[in-house]
Amino acid sequence: MPLSILQPDPEVEPDHRLCIEHLSCAYPGQTAPAVNDLSLCVAAGEILALLGPSGCGKTTTLRCIAGLERAHLGFIRHGEQVCQNASTFLPPERRGLGVVFQDYALFPHLGVLDNVRFGLTRHHAPTRRGRTDLARAALDRVGLGGLDTRRVQELSGGQQQRVALARALAPGTDVLLLDEPFSSLDAGLRGGLRQNLRELVDATGIGVILVTHDREEAMSIAHRVALLRSGNLLQTGRPEAVYRRPRSAFVATFLGETNLLEGDAAGDVANTPLGMVELDRDAHGPVLLSLRPEHVAFDFDVSADLRSTVRVIAREFKGHDLTYRVRLHGQTLTVQTDAGALARLGDRVRLRPVAPACVVEDDRQTP
Repeated sequence: MPLSILQPDPEVEPDHRLCIEHLSCAYPGQTAPAVNDLSLCVAAGEILALLGPSGCGKTTTLRCIAGLERAHLGFIRHGEQVCQNASTFLPPERRGLGVVFQDYALFPHLGVLDNVRFGLTRHHAPTRRGRTDLARAALDRVGLGGLDTRRVQELSGGQQQRVALARALAPGTDVLLLDEPFSSLDAGLRGGLRQNLRELVDATGIGVILVTHDREEAMSIAHRVALLRSGNLLQTGRPEAVYRRPRSAFVATFLGETNLLEGDAAGDVANTPLGMVELDRDAHGPVLLSLRPEHVAFDFDVSADLRSTVRVIAREFKGHDLTYRVRLHGQTLTVQTDAGALARLGDRVRLRPVAPACVVEDDRQTP
């Protein structure tokens, strides 16, 4: 397929380190593109998480940005440098981007310093001493100063990940592309390295595009998330905003547990199996609503509204809070409470929404 003709090229925004516009990529034999008309930017000092299930197009997008795959349509710009448009395609080594792969791609026969120095050329520093200084500075930046003579096999998984990060940083890039960089590490290491990444971004002002399928990872360290499904961008925004105001049922359920309720809206309220529920925006007629478990509370006065009385069918104690499963008219709902809101299995209680429900698009049946 030919490259698209985008005229004129998008204007350069001062704080945008990297932008893609109308990017599409299809693999031979596939009926649908792996990435479909995707546009997004990452700013200086920002972590943008590409989030979604396996096969949604996250890694393909990253590989297109890096130049490892050739997009069939679209525009890619790094700073003021055009990496791809209708007439241009720069190879990966000329894009000035740092890439950290899921398996780190370290050389086992080389030591730590040589792994980091490997990607440096005379363009970065004219002498070997200069390239060594750049490599050591990158190791210091990721907290591995003093380990430059160690063998890669002698390092822990977290240390190897930081070597790969130092190698990507050493050439002086201002944009990092990270493909599931923490997925092979245990939970304790992941938490510490996420925090290290956030501190690195805050200290240096680099832009980061992070590919992950882990919603907790994306929500905890990203400044913005971009949720993909089947190659399409469904929603982008601050993690808190996307979590609280999802556009569709898929977004709501992928970002965390939620209760999906059908109702009949009349302005800022809707009639639902829970009774009248306040809405986050005006709507009219049949609607699908998302109500997070923490936005539902128990009301033990069952006399107020018998229709919304539920039966407790499961209880999970988590120390600081409790998660309940309740049954209402054949539907299982989830309620998140603090540890003091006690109910027993088999109890019949009333549910009371404590926050407006979100009106969402019903995309539950789409692939």
